[in-house]
Amino acid sequence: MRFRRAYLAQGNRLSDLPYVSKWYPAGPILAIILCLTAILGQNYSAFFGPKIDWYGAFVSYIGLPLFLLAYFGYKIVKRTKVVPLHLTDLSRE
Repeated sequence: MRFRRAYLAQGNRLSDLPYVSKWYPAGPILAIILCLTAILGQNYSAFFGPKIDWYGAFVSYIGLPLFLLAYFGYKIVKRTKVVPLHLTDLSRE
């Protein structure tokens, strides 16, 4: 999604691309929703019962904080920033 926005922000036309998704933007949005549903639904039953299964919830969802820690840790350590759309390098080199 960001590639397409950067491509257009730099004055290019979508017709110049060799492939253009006919499902854009519905396809990527649907993919994000399905991924979030799969992540959040992997052990939802740990929260619905007579008692919350904290161990089951922890085991199922430990990947979320680990991912966020790795992502933001990298951003902080390497001091990377989001590149503005008009400055994004789209060259094929």
